[in-house]
Amino acid sequence: MSLPPQTKQWITSQDGLSNLTQNTAPLPIPGPSEVLVKINTIALNYRDTEVIMGLYNHHRTTGGPPPSIVPCSDMCGTIITSHSALWTAGDKVLSIFNQTHLTGQIKAPHMKSGLGLPLPGVLAEYRVFPEYGLVRKPGYLTDEQACTLPIAGVTAWMALNGMRPLGQHGGKGETVLIQGTGGVAVAGLVTAKASGAEVIITSSSDEKLRMARELGADKTINYRSTENWDEEVMKMTGGEGADIIFENGGAQTLRRSFDCVAFGGLIDCIGYLSGKEDAPGDRLNTNVLALLRNVTLKGILNGPKERFEEMLAFYEEKQIRPVVDKVFPFEESKEALIYLFKGGHFGKVVIKSVYRVPNSFEMATSNNIQVNLGNPHGGIGAHGCIDVHQGTDEKALTISFQRTIRVPDNKTTYKLPPGLGNFPLYNVCHFKDTMPESMALKGGAFMPVHDREGLWINFESTRPFAVKVYLGGINAISGEPIMETFATALRRAKLVKEKKAIQDYVVVDPANQGQLWLDGIAKLNGKVMQFVAVPSGTGYTVESQISANDAVNGIQISITPIKPGATISINVQRLNGAGWCFQAYENDTVFKLMLDAAKHFGTPVEQLSFLFNHHRLEKRRLLSHYGINFGSTVSMVLNLVGGGYIQNPNFTNAEGEMGIAAGGLIQQSILPDPHPKGAWDGEKTSMFNVQLLNAACFYNVTGTPAPPSPVTAASYASAGLPFYSIPNEQSSGIKGVFSDIKSIAQLDKEKKGTKTLDRNINFRTVELDRSSPASFRPVADLEAQIKALGILSQLG
Repeated sequence: MSLPPQTKQWITSQDGLSNLTQNTAPLPIPGPSEVLVKINTIALNYRDTEVIMGLYNHHRTTGGPPPSIVPCSDMCGTIITSHSALWTAGDKVLSIFNQTHLTGQIKAPHMKSGLGLPLPGVLAEYRVFPEYGLVRKPGYLTDEQACTLPIAGVTAWMALNGMRPLGQHGGKGETVLIQGTGGVAVAGLVTAKASGAEVIITSSSDEKLRMARELGADKTINYRSTENWDEEVMKMTGGEGADIIFENGGAQTLRRSFDCVAFGGLIDCIGYLSGKEDAPGDRLNTNVLALLRNVTLKGILNGPKERFEEMLAFYEEKQIRPVVDKVFPFEESKEALIYLFKGGHFGKVVIKSVYRVPNSFEMATSNNIQVNLGNPHGGIGAHGCIDVHQGTDEKALTISFQRTIRVPDNKTTYKLPPGLGNFPLYNVCHFKDTMPESMALKGGAFMPVHDREGLWINFESTRPFAVKVYLGGINAISGEPIMETFATALRRAKLVKEKKAIQDYVVVDPANQGQLWLDGIAKLNGKVMQFVAVPSGTGYTVESQISANDAVNGIQISITPIKPGATISINVQRLNGAGWCFQAYENDTVFKLMLDAAKHFGTPVEQLSFLFNHHRLEKRRLLSHYGINFGSTVSMVLNLVGGGYIQNPNFTNAEGEMGIAAGGLIQQSILPDPHPKGAWDGEKTSMFNVQLLNAACFYNVTGTPAPPSPVTAASYASAGLPFYSIPNEQSSGIKGVFSDIKSIAQLDKEKKGTKTLDRNINFRTVELDRSSPASFRPVADLEAQIKALGILSQLG
């Protein structure tokens, strides 16, 4: 990945949230034993608002604050350049709050290394870190979840375990009282519950208390309606009190904490949300109160690196997932901080750094995954598909977008419409001077589509992938936003409780007859609402119906490869006795091995077949399926059968950005993931953006004619051409939260006063053999008939 010469960052002069400003700075260069990190996500803490407002005074132990500074301390990022033996490019990492606090109790010198004051913070696109100032990100967490851990997670961990020896965390059988529902409080709740403790939560909001119970809180108290909440705690604990108290309130809650702590208990002083001044008339005699119950009163200022790593091991063992309340884009950092300061959040508030648009569509990364536009497709700069390269496999996954018939939108469920050829794909950066500005800034690829044109997505692969499809940032399977929130976690928890599917991706897997295509949003069990292109800003898109605006538009695709498994050596023997030893993974497909052999021996891959134990190997199966392991020998024979890519000859390309709306119903099931837990390599996930350009303005952008208008359903049916079905396809139960999504015809009825839905049309049906390599839904075999009937040139 080419690096930009500058990085965006937010700067504060510690004179108020409204005065936070964004500027650019030269890209920092790492020195010896340092690394350059691309910051992906930033978690906010109440401390950050104090720093920006000039109210944070711990810096007094360090000699005073700088005049201006980049705020914030908690981030998750990817190492881009490493000058360290400890880290390599591509490693996902988390920041340590006090960079030099590596072990033991915190000392004043450690405070001089605090990120976001006195050291520059992480509210930037890039930052250089010393090799010791980072820890490795747990692979099972998203970047949004992981970035919340440096302060909130570690502070909660220290409140629970800081008084215990390293490696001897407790919690079982203890009662923990936690005040509030902010970042540290919610982190304490999920950690204490995973430790086996009983947890009591206090809050002034009944709704937040409900959410706390959803997360596992055993008992809850509304301190606004129950003023003497300390007495309630004593009742709940049978007069014993709480063993550990997260004292987040400060001056106006500390006295009540003393009155409900257990004998020999611990009060962790973490925050001061009720202020720093004592309540009027309530002067604490801390000495007497501590002696009465043999109480330990301890201030918690985060923890050392060794404790952070101890916590991460516990999190991974228990699969704890931090709670994210809301995610803001980098450009809205000021709004995010104001949102946090107002105190309405439950859990953490996160900022997501927007990926800088590269100078080409290629998005090579150090995790061995590369995404390219593939298959030249007529016209200057046109491509027919997107190729995902993995290692030496240049077509590990191929994704194409298919023109199709828009099915009637009338509540009738139709079979699978045909593929009428690939949409041509173009690199945005090649046309950035003529594209609409909103599209040029987003980068990626684009394709021309007509208003209300139907489309579907085709997948072909040589190895398994998990693929998420987003429509303007809305997941096409689950209906959830790409930036997940606590509401997302709650909905998932409810589905799990009801024993319903929570899968939000399709599995493209040649060995297990995975998802070959996706035609629409998974609104109903075994049925999807067709993908239909509409102009942005009309109120018809899936994005606008869920998010109330069209900000993202287009289609975003996230791909995650399967973990490769063990490395094996395989001997490929030719009939003449010559052979070669190939390195492979046990989860590689037979076709992957065929590609390697074809390249080595100089034989077209379509002419090869492999035999093992006298059985012909199916190219879509995994090597492990046949028991092929280290040292196995397979025989390579020639299979002189030709094959080739069939292009649509008619594709060659004026105002506006388009999004995806929901059309008529199509019978299609989202296939369940057959792989075991932990099979997918989340650390190697890549995402790319495909924008939709209105075909009416395509000529103005590219200087070439737009594709012809789509064929209507009526014309297609009258020509006697078929739709397709898969025999014995079972409904999987996988569907999203699309209950409020309305189809185009329904919205037409509301907005335009249309009286009826589309009329019903009967189509001839042809069954597809799902196991066949040629299970693509073609009309290629009917091209002559279509051309003779002239329907490709008919207007839609």
